[in-house]
Amino acid sequence: GGSRGNNGGAPMRPGERIVAALQKVQVSDGVERLSWEHDDTTGVGQRLTRDTTEVSYGTIHSAVTKPLGGKAKFSAPTLNFAIKELGERGDFNRAHALFLWMRAQGKGVKKNPGYRDRTQDRTGDEPGNKYAPNRHTLASLFGCASDKAHAKTVTRVWKDSCLLDPHEFRNSEVASAAIAALARCENWPAAVQVWQDLGDKGEPRNIFVYTAVLSALRDAKRWEEAGDVFRAMRDESGCSPDATCAGLTLAAFDGARKWREGIALAKRFGDVYGVVADERLTHSIISVAGRAGDTVFARTTLDKALQNRSHVVTTYTYNCLLGGYARSADWENANSTFAELLQGKFVPDAYTFTHLISAAERAGAHAEADAVWARATEVSEKKPGIGSFGSTGSNLGAKPLCGLKMPTFKPHTVMCGAYVHCLGTQGRWMEAEVVVERMRSVWGVERNAAVYNALLGALLRGDKIAEALVVFDRMQGESENVLPTEITFMLLIRACVENGFTQKAKELSRTRDALAESGALENDFSKYESRDDALRNAHLFSPGGNARFNDSSDEGFYAAPASERSNYHSATYDEDENKRHYDASAVTGRLSAGLPPREKEKGPRGSGSY
Repeated sequence: GGSRGNNGGAPMRPGERIVAALQKVQVSDGVERLSWEHDDTTGVGQRLTRDTTEVSYGTIHSAVTKPLGGKAKFSAPTLNFAIKELGERGDFNRAHALFLWMRAQGKGVKKNPGYRDRTQDRTGDEPGNKYAPNRHTLASLFGCASDKAHAKTVTRVWKDSCLLDPHEFRNSEVASAAIAALARCENWPAAVQVWQDLGDKGEPRNIFVYTAVLSALRDAKRWEEAGDVFRAMRDESGCSPDATCAGLTLAAFDGARKWREGIALAKRFGDVYGVVADERLTHSIISVAGRAGDTVFARTTLDKALQNRSHVVTTYTYNCLLGGYARSADWENANSTFAELLQGKFVPDAYTFTHLISAAERAGAHAEADAVWARATEVSEKKPGIGSFGSTGSNLGAKPLCGLKMPTFKPHTVMCGAYVHCLGTQGRWMEAEVVVERMRSVWGVERNAAVYNALLGALLRGDKIAEALVVFDRMQGESENVLPTEITFMLLIRACVENGFTQKAKELSRTRDALAESGALENDFSKYESRDDALRNAHLFSPGGNARFNDSSDEGFYAAPASERSNYHSATYDEDENKRHYDASAVTGRLSAGLPPREKEKGPRGSGSY
């Protein structure tokens, strides 16, 4: 009888006993090598290997052969199970130590022709080693890797195993596991190198290898490498580009903000690469085309999806197109697309109205933006009546379509932020304050830093500096606990300097520096295509400015929850390039130089202490 389980039930299986015994072994965090000396207690003469760790061979040997004090019968699959189980428990170092024990059980050295053992002490796996690792062993071990520090071990094991037994280990199964592990370890160059190793040796690379390496490049936003890998698929024997790989490639371009280059490749998916688009790829193409400003291609892609009965078109599909129209300030096409959405019996959601508000505001159709907001809040509050929106001659105030299912969503943070921004560009700061207040009191919607930045901009545009400082204080209170961002400080410091509040500007600057040093300051400048674009928008709400709402980023100012941010655009700001620039260094230089304020220093009313 084996040892009983933790609940005193059935006896533990050998693999479970080995795992339990290994978890009692002390293993250092940085497992790089496994060194052992001759151990008389085991009766086995040990050799120093290239792979060494701080754990003695005798300790690992005892835990494997006599787990929990009793002998156990086991085989290589049992040890593979133990490695996988250790990985699921986060014990990569112990899993690696067990792998090294398995590889060291032969008494001789197995060398490949032409391979020179540089250490002269590498231990190989002889045919007689019944515990020799196989491809499943490496797949289990690589599945355990999750930390950046594990990448070095994964790379070394991959290279050494391919040298020791290329027939067993140099294949797509092991390579895809290694690439996926290196992607989790955030080491995309090593992942690409594994993919390249297979190609250099003439080994076939299957769809799983390509999916793994493209996933790594997508996460790393390496668009050029992703494009090269995707193009190589066309020449790969027995492997053709599919919608999944095409979507991963396009996502890498999207993450790197190379939208024009990405859409140029996407236009060749069908005729050049033979990719049959599915719903997910269709959404990606429409979204990236909109961000690239190619709304004609985005519309064509949607039309093809509507004509293809195998495609499932949803509200989200239309939202992708509406996002492109919003970015292009094309209110007319956005409105007509919304009417088409309603005619198709699709149910609009908060993001549908967000894009409509954005398109109207950017096009200067503020009355239409107000109409969209009014209808959206009517829907959220379950009031009757919904139609499409427009100016004279379109569908503003149209009667509700018969049979239209009424959505019952509540205004989302993104939607509210878009409308607050719209109000701010018009100097309607009082209405912006009402919307922000109703977010909490009426709809129970979270107010994030982006919403507060929009409100601050509206107040500063209305020359309400005292009120803006009160909002700055309130957003950090116990009830809100929203940390200010780079944009927050940029708006307030500039306003204080230009209005002569140099002491307040210095206090804000010190607060900003303290947050930056602690790592708590969000750099929301990264939402722009360049830092110059971000600096221009620091004076977004200055009198006479021409600020606009723009949903061009997946991680925009009006950030949705993480679960939704992957599916929808968020909002950023944009502004005409002929507006004057404002550089943060100008503020710092003015303060440090001790220049006199533009008007007599006076403390803003209601500013509180900061």
